[in-house]
Amino acid sequence: PGTGKHYPSGVDKESLTKTVTRTINVTSPDGKTTTIKQPVTLQRSATVDDVTGQITYKDWNTGNWEEYNTPRISGYTPSQAQVLAQKVNVNTQDQTININYSADAQKATINYIDDTAGKTLHSETVNGHTGEAIADPKEAIANYKKQGYQLASDDLAKGASFDNDDKTDQAFYIHLNHNIETITPDNPKTPSDIIPGTGKHYPSGVDKESLTTKVTRTNNDSS
Repeated sequence: PGTGKHYPSGVDKESLTKTVTRTINVTSPDGKTTTIKQPVTLQRSATVDDVTGQITYKDWNTGNWEEYNTPRISGYTPSQAQVLAQKVNVNTQDQTININYSADAQKATINYIDDTAGKTLHSETVNGHTGEAIADPKEAIANYKKQGYQLASDDLAKGASFDNDDKTDQAFYIHLNHNIETITPDNPKTPSDIIPGTGKHYPSGVDKESLTTKVTRTNNDSS
């Protein structure tokens, strides 16, 4: 000011400020990405000798990137639970941190119930991860049908998936009844006959001789 001279280059805003940014990209299990920007602007001052035009710079100040805690999503584990706070100086470079989630391991129990006898036939544990489909145990049900059972209800028939509860295992129930068949004298069976759909043979006692009896009346006329 008052000299008619121009300022030298090197004291403009770009020469006296510097912005360093940490970018955190968080991709949720549904594929959506949230971006968090942490810009820090550093500054320095300068003195100018108006006669010689010599510039003398002061030291840059410092700043900090704040700590970032990754959101918790039940049933999933982030690749990085926390991004630590970090001091930023003029030598710090821009950073990009990508965080995603992996599905947690889950367990479920499938219980096969004999409703006719009022007991559990057996239970099996299936393993998977949050959100994965649980297969309907069609083969196991078919094997029970071969033993003479009929299906009453199946919790997995309409589809099910592992939930996001890491503390409590899921439980599903397959209810079965004994198949009861009425054998009549018009259609008797023998142990050589196979019960339809089972591969098992009929027990003895339902053949024609067991289901019918012959009664004879003798009329003695002495006249």
